[in-house]
Amino acid sequence: MNRVITIRKSVPASIAEKIPVMIDNAIAWLQKKYPSVDFSTTEYIFSASYNRSRYFRNNIECGKYLAPNTCISTRERLFLYDMKSLNVAKKATRGLKIGNEVQMMCALVHELTHHAQHELNISRGELETTRNELEYLQEFHPEIHKKCIKQKRKTYLDKLLEKHLGNN
Repeated sequence: MNRVITIRKSVPASIAEKIPVMIDNAIAWLQKKYPSVDFSTTEYIFSASYNRSRYFRNNIECGKYLAPNTCISTRERLFLYDMKSLNVAKKATRGLKIGNEVQMMCALVHELTHHAQHELNISRGELETTRNELEYLQEFHPEIHKKCIKQKRKTYLDKLLEKHLGNN
């Protein structure tokens, strides 16, 4: 496969050398969910100066960026969309420091989900992309996943039951 990857000078060499394997891993994970989607047409741009990652397609003949493009930030903070149906914790919507590599994997999963949505002609909202990020974290980084989900607060009744059952 002749993949087009642009790595800006702002990306440290220690991270840049891992990018091809990270792309392969993200595609392999998503291919299980979307077996009919061809991820090989996507081009990639990685930069430490991006504030956020994004996916775009140009539908006009402008000569540049005609292939689907996935632009990935190499920052170390994860910003999830505030999806109440997914029970996303506020701290994850405000930026959770998780490290460059895990954040980049989440960004790849998120942005390549947009590619799958486009290819399959399904809803292009952020619910599915965020769900996929959370599922990826749950599978490979459960300690980070736990920080991204609102934890159920114990009610007064929960505490009484815990105290009562703990004394037996």
